[in-house]
Order: sequence, then structure tokens, then C-alpha cells
Amino acid sequence: MKLIAPTEGVVHFSSEIFQQKNIFKNIGYLPEHPFFYQYLKGIELLTYLGELQGLSKDEVKKRALSLGDRINIAHAFDRPIRKYSKGMLQRIGLLAAILHEPRLVVLDEPLSGLDPIGRKMVKELISELKKNGQTVFFSSHIVSDLEEVSDYVVVLDEGKLIHEGKLSELLTEENEQFDLIFTSKNSMPYEMDGKY
Repeated sequence: MKLIAPTEGVVHFSSEIFQQKNIFKNIGYLPEHPFFYQYLKGIELLTYLGELQGLSKDEVKKRALSLGDRINIAHAFDRPIRKYSKGMLQRIGLLAAILHEPRLVVLDEPLSGLDPIGRKMVKELISELKKNGQTVFFSSHIVSDLEEVSDYVVVLDEGKLIHEGKLSELLTEENEQFDLIFTSKNSMPYEMDGKY
């Protein structure tokens, strides 16, 4: 099943996953702006998505309650999703992405819309997924978030690769250089090298 055909590039993860009949059982995905069926309750959404992945209702309930308590969303499972805030949608979306314990988890700006406590809870959960041997592909524009949860980073600028490697390499002395460009309506751009 393809929704969008790739324009270029290759992703190497695990040939074993892609040889399976249903590779989606090993992949979890949370987009930056998730959209869910508004009239379902949170637990109904999780049950529906869990059953699509082959989980029983009992397995869904057990995992949902355990994970939901960890990121403070279990209290809202019986509410219709249309009444969820942006942060609550992110939380329920994260649960939907990891409920079936996928080996690869792709999270696009998963901390967007979360309050400081929610951000801390989600970062702790992401770190735990890593410890359990799951690969988490986490995209963010917030460098401090990446520092807390990432081992390996890829930096892109307008689709071009700027840096790839361990986070510690990115933060070395040689990589602390940047260019500042100041512009105004009445003058030409002025460039200045600097360090942060």
C-alpha cells in the first residue's frame, strides 16, 4: 500500500521487517498534526487501532491503561476525541503509535502542544522505548529536546544534509560555528561569523 510515492532516497532499517506480509505491525507513526475520528472516545479509538494490529480488546485495555497513566491521558479515555485539547491529541496519538509495540516508531514533532509536564512524561516514555530495543525516529526543531532523547542526529536544511552522526559529534568545538546574516530594508545583507 502506498499513499505517496517517494521522489528519491533510500531508507535502510531491517530487511527482516520488510519481508513480512504485514510490515505495518512493526511500524508506529505519529504525524505532527494527527487527525482522529472525532466522535469516538479515546479508548474506542485505541481499541479500533489495536484490533487492526491484531491485539485483543483485553490487550488493548491493559496496555492503554498502563501507558495512558504514564503520560497522563488515561483519565480522558471515556471522553469523545472532539473534546480533546491539542496536547491530549498528541498523547492519544502517541499511544496509538506504540500500543502494538512496533520495532520502528516514527514521531513527527511529538512534543508539539504539550505543557512542560507532558513534555517531560513523553520524553521519558521515548527514552524507555529506546531501552526496550525499539528504534525511535524523532523529528524536532527544538535542539534541547533532541539532546535529551537522541543518540544519533541528522540535520537537514531545506532538504539538504548538513550533519549526520552521534549527537556528541554535533556538539563538539568545531561544530559550534555559525553565520549570522543581518538585513534591513535599506541596506545590503551584512554577514558575521560567530560562535555560540
